[in-house]
Amino acid sequence: MSIRTEVMLIADLPEQLASEIDRRSAEIFSDVGPDLIDSRGIQWTPGTWCVVVYSYNEFGAYAEVLEREIIVGGQTVRVGGIGGVMSLPHMRGKGLAKAGMRAMTDYICTEMQADAGMLYCAPHNVAFYQSLGWQQIERHITYHQYNGTHVLDMGESSDDNVLVMPCGDLVFPDGDIDVKGNLW
Repeated sequence: MSIRTEVMLIADLPEQLASEIDRRSAEIFSDVGPDLIDSRGIQWTPGTWCVVVYSYNEFGAYAEVLEREIIVGGQTVRVGGIGGVMSLPHMRGKGLAKAGMRAMTDYICTEMQADAGMLYCAPHNVAFYQSLGWQQIERHITYHQYNGTHVLDMGESSDDNVLVMPCGDLVFPDGDIDVKGNLW
């Protein structure tokens, strides 16, 4: 199978591809409105860069990343925050999401020179990310949005999961996390 990844600024996406990504995102993330507020009232922040994954020149998977300084246990940590990860239903199981996540992780650690990658996911996706080397962490996540400050409790009984991918020799610090803004 011929898989190709392309990392670029979201603003530089060709108009037709951007429209296709928006349409597919609305289908896959149907609980998130055009204002990026989901059915739980959480407002999500879009990325700045993206990876587009192609199979034989057909668009099949996508993910976004933004750069953010967060506080972890009192320490500042620069992360590449990954969000909006999707594979088109007819392209699943072909390795496109893996290729996209590997390209995005490499971009975060080398081009962005971040300390770590960080993402949130549903319980059924945890094993996928762990198979790529991402580490699940159980912390309180403080985030700030239009309607105040909130805390997600990432624990065994939670439907919310956070995973990190330290870059280089970094050991992700212990302690609760303040993402200093909206979730992504």
